[in-house]
Amino acid sequence: MKFFYLKFVFTGFLLALFSLQSVSQRSNGIAIEGKISVQQGIVEGAYIQMFMDGRRMDNYGFGPDGRYKVELNYNHKFDLIFTANENFSQKIVVDATVPKEVLQSDPRFPPFPLDINLFTEIPGIDKSFTNNTILKIYYNQNVDNFVSELYYNDAQIAKLIEQAKLQGQQIGKESDFLSKLTRAELAEMRKEYNSLLSQADRQYSGEQFLAALDGYKAAGKIFPNEQFPKDRIAEINDLLGLMMVAAELDKALAERFDLLIKEAGQLMMHKNYTDARNSYNRALSIKPNDNFANQQVNLINDLLKKQMADEQYIIIIAQADNSFKQLLYNEASKSYQEALTVKPDESYPKTKLQEIKEILASEAKNAEKMESYTQAMQQGEIMFQKQFYEKSLASYENALSLKPGDEIAARKIEEIKGIMDRLADKLMYDKLIDSADKSYKKGLLNEALPDYVAAAAIIPDDKYATQRIEEINQKLQLAGNFTDLIAKADNEFNTKNYSEAKSLYQEALKIRATDKYSLDRVREIDVLLAVLGVEEKYNASIAQADELFNAGDYENAKGEYNEAATIKPKEKYPKDRILEINTILSQIAKTNQTYLQTIAKADGLMIQKSYEKAKEAFAEASRIKPEEAYPAEMIIKVDVLISEQSRFAAEAEAERIRLAQEAAAAETERLAAIQAEKDKNYSEAITKADNLENARNEYRTAQAVKPGEIYPQQRITEIGTLLAQLSAAQKAYETAIAKADKEFKAEKFDAAKLAYTEAQKAKPEESYPGEQIAKIDSTVETRVRLAAEAEAERIRLAQEAAAAETERLAAIQAEKDKNYSEAITKADNLFNEKQYENARNEYRAAQTVKPGETYPQQRITEIEKKLAALAQAKKEQELLERNYANAIQQADRFFSGKTYNQSKGKYNEALTLKPEESYPKERIAEIDRILEQQAIDERYRVIIVAADGFFKTESYLQAKSEYEKALTEKTEEQYPKNQIAKIDDILQKGQQRILSEKIAAEDLQRRTDEITKLNREIEARGVASDAELKSIYDQYIRQADESFGSKMYVVSRGWYYKAWDVKPDENYPKQRIDEINRLLNSLLTSQRDRDYQRFVDLADSTFRDNQYAVARGWYNRALGMKANEQYPKDQIKEIEIKIAERMAGQSGQLFEADMQKAAAAFEANNYNVARFWYKMALELRPDDVDAKNRLKEIDEALRK
Repeated sequence: MKFFYLKFVFTGFLLALFSLQSVSQRSNGIAIEGKISVQQGIVEGAYIQMFMDGRRMDNYGFGPDGRYKVELNYNHKFDLIFTANENFSQKIVVDATVPKEVLQSDPRFPPFPLDINLFTEIPGIDKSFTNNTILKIYYNQNVDNFVSELYYNDAQIAKLIEQAKLQGQQIGKESDFLSKLTRAELAEMRKEYNSLLSQADRQYSGEQFLAALDGYKAAGKIFPNEQFPKDRIAEINDLLGLMMVAAELDKALAERFDLLIKEAGQLMMHKNYTDARNSYNRALSIKPNDNFANQQVNLINDLLKKQMADEQYIIIIAQADNSFKQLLYNEASKSYQEALTVKPDESYPKTKLQEIKEILASEAKNAEKMESYTQAMQQGEIMFQKQFYEKSLASYENALSLKPGDEIAARKIEEIKGIMDRLADKLMYDKLIDSADKSYKKGLLNEALPDYVAAAAIIPDDKYATQRIEEINQKLQLAGNFTDLIAKADNEFNTKNYSEAKSLYQEALKIRATDKYSLDRVREIDVLLAVLGVEEKYNASIAQADELFNAGDYENAKGEYNEAATIKPKEKYPKDRILEINTILSQIAKTNQTYLQTIAKADGLMIQKSYEKAKEAFAEASRIKPEEAYPAEMIIKVDVLISEQSRFAAEAEAERIRLAQEAAAAETERLAAIQAEKDKNYSEAITKADNLENARNEYRTAQAVKPGEIYPQQRITEIGTLLAQLSAAQKAYETAIAKADKEFKAEKFDAAKLAYTEAQKAKPEESYPGEQIAKIDSTVETRVRLAAEAEAERIRLAQEAAAAETERLAAIQAEKDKNYSEAITKADNLFNEKQYENARNEYRAAQTVKPGETYPQQRITEIEKKLAALAQAKKEQELLERNYANAIQQADRFFSGKTYNQSKGKYNEALTLKPEESYPKERIAEIDRILEQQAIDERYRVIIVAADGFFKTESYLQAKSEYEKALTEKTEEQYPKNQIAKIDDILQKGQQRILSEKIAAEDLQRRTDEITKLNREIEARGVASDAELKSIYDQYIRQADESFGSKMYVVSRGWYYKAWDVKPDENYPKQRIDEINRLLNSLLTSQRDRDYQRFVDLADSTFRDNQYAVARGWYNRALGMKANEQYPKDQIKEIEIKIAERMAGQSGQLFEADMQKAAAAFEANNYNVARFWYKMALELRPDDVDAKNRLKEIDEALRK
């Protein structure tokens, strides 16, 4: 700053001296004069925009020569903006404030000279830098004159233009880039922009202007069209211009750049990519062309873009999968396609899109089949409800052929076949019982018994047949000394002679085959004998397994525990031990795997020379397996390498500090020499100029005395030439020295040396250029030497590292060889001792050490063959025993549960395994006797069940007929007789009630017909407005209220539901429905009433959901409880009408008409009407997805 100040003072002094006699000084203001020039073009048309204290004044225009002179009044602040077409403007600030006492003493000051050179404007770049003040002129009391302070010289202005040009190119790219961003990406950039502005604002408020400057520049780079950062940048540039000179600003910016790069690097290490990018962008606002910073920004952008793409992809795929699961294939397809725009190479969305395409194609292809399938299913349901099972079966089989694999149709077919089989069994059962009863009544027991047994086999749970079989068997059994045999058997049992006791009990059973005591004793003895043998085998296996477990032989121990578990499957101890062994083996394998992975990681870090991390990994491996020597050995080697590395780093740092100190001393010396040289040059120039000027003035005086003399004029001309030469040489010298010093400071030694040589040519007598040239040669030589020494040291370190790596790899290989050899030796010994499981484990351990060796695998294969051969024989015998035991166990369980047919099958299965065993044979004989007895009562039970069913549904004539039929089966039973008496009494009283009920039924039918007609009329209307909807609602309410007033509560509730469906927001229908439910519950005095009402409620609910087949089933169930109730009959009739419409093909036309009306109302935002018609459409096609989706949209719209 001082240099520029002196330069302008000196220039002003010379100009004032030359124009002293020709220019008058102003007494009321300061005059600024000079010349404007442009890089290209002409100055004609240029002008100065003038502002006084912020207020706009008239422009000042220039002539063709570019000269100007403006006069500015004292005690005001002026902004002068020099402007020319196609050139960048420049802003000058003049502070004309002068102390009052100075103006009172002498208000006249010489004009202040100022030449302006405007740079050619480059179209399309940001011109905000032109708002910066390049020069300030103000009064200085120390010199009692106006002086200037330069903020930007021509070179610095040129640099600003170059930066703006680069920024303009970047902005163009970024504008194109911004236009292609998604909303999420723009939001992320806006977040980054706001973060930069917030940080810059805090730094600005804390007067950290240099830091705030790069923050605002980085923010402006994100959104180039935002004005706020530009305004702040201009403001800060003005402040920095006031606070420091250009050289200081350059140095401060360079330091700030280094700090930001370091800060960004640390953030990158911690994967804080967003803040790291902000720091790099701030650094780029200082040095836009820095390759490293630009590369890092691009890298971070790629990382963040990938991260954002991954997150976006996951969200879109989740949405797509959700739509796919909900069968919303069009929405899913759009989402999968959107996912492909984010990640075009992903195969999953492509696969799902192809799957959707195939599904949609299949659905389109099968549309016709589906319609036929629906019709077949409906016809099947109709025939099923009518109990035309053969026709229903044919319809469902037709539906299954149209839609193979359909679960509903298959389930229905299975259900119908089951019903038909049960009906066929019932017919055969009745025929057998009838035949057996005839033989039994005639006393032909041997002829009756097979028929009862056959009937019991058809219906095993029938008590009648079973009882008959037991009676016949008792009568056919030979009388024997049963008591004596039982006493002997009990005596043998009490003395624990179980085999003899069992034989005696079996002899007793030959007399009384169904004797429970004997049977229980035989079963108990079988269990005791089995337990005694099983317990002995179990204890032996457990003892052997525990011994192997305690010895650490886990594989063989596991085999023994498995053996014990098969002997006693319910025992918990062997299962717990097996789980414990599995955990131990898993932990051992996991520990080995973790150890090997950690060693591999540590070895890799050693190869990468990341010794600290490698040491940590080896330490971790040592903690995993403390017994291993390799990690400890490698930690010692790593410590040695780290020590060497630290020593080399310390030596390098010491050398760097020494060189820095030498450079600092040299720089101090250089700056002192420059200053001394400048002072000397200035003094000589002043002295010489003063002498020459004085001489020229004297010659001019002489010339004035004798104007005709030639000599004075020759001297005056000579002095002018000398002064011009002196000025030119000095200027060339100073220019060369300034350039050389700049290049020297930037360590561009070749350019600096060339400039110092130019300075020597301008002023050969000066010593400074020669000294600097010598210094450059010395510095270059020293750096070459140091570089050679550093390279030699690097080579030495690399050689040492290579030797250490070779040694480490050799140690690793030696350790592997040792471990492999030990494992193979141990495995071979175990193999020779026939401990095959342990041997196989050791061979596997050897494999993990040397996976490429074939010997361990050969041995493992051999062991597996031997183990398989040994196990096969054992397994075959164990399998036979286990299958036999399982068959007996299942047979006994079925027998205890009285599932005799299954029990007999299992005993037969046991006999095929062990034909010599007597126990299954004895059990089979006993079952045959039981089944024969069970067949006796079954016919009676079936008849009574049917009779009770007719009685409960008030079908009294059918009930009476069945009770009479039951008496033919069991003449001694009192229950049928009592029921017949009740029926006779009911029928007698019912005759009087029939007439009054008939009249009421006719009235009810009339009302029902009117209601049905009203319902049809309402549904046929073309409702298109809320007013018409309100009319329907009122009619429904009126009908509901009338029914409620007539105490037809169920009918009334149906109408209230219809009204509520039309206007869901109305509270009145809901209140009435709740009231009706309370009334109905209070009226339900019997279980029959409660069951009837429950079936009606279920039927009404499914009817409202358009599940007509299900609703009809519930209405039929309700009629089963109360056959004379009219409401279920009316609803069934309504269902048949709706089903008939569908089957007649009318539903498609009605559905399309309803959907069109709904769509028109929806488009007109008439959501209530739209909802009415969509619900009407769903009555015709309950599963239509479009109608359901639209109803959801309407609900959401109405909620808003």
